[in-house]
Amino acid sequence: MNKMEWKWAEIDPILFESILIPIIQRHDRYFICVRLVNNFILNNYENELSEEAKSFGCLVGSLCTKQEVDLLNEINKTYLNGLSDEEFTENDIMCDFDEFIHFYHIFKKTVKLRQDFRVPVITEP
Repeated sequence: MNKMEWKWAEIDPILFESILIPIIQRHDRYFICVRLVNNFILNNYENELSEEAKSFGCLVGSLCTKQEVDLLNEINKTYLNGLSDEEFTENDIMCDFDEFIHFYHIFKKTVKLRQDFRVPVITEP
């Protein structure tokens, strides 16, 4: 098995200053696990998408490869043991990190934070 390249990424250092999420390299681009984005970032916002966010289109996702699953589980166990209570599987979805960041900037400007918003606490890497 080839060693996969990955690194930590900050999605929003202002609102989520303590949240680092692993991103994994596929060819010449980085991808992020949709479950992690939902759990740590998007679930802190209201469920109503703005018209601007809807007009963005959709983020293209693809299923995790076996290597990505193994790596995400290793990261979860080795570094944090807090990314997810459940193991990652080949049913988890990855999306392009740069495309997600573009979407998130629109999303953040146009969708309200939940009233019960709080920064999730996870152990630093």
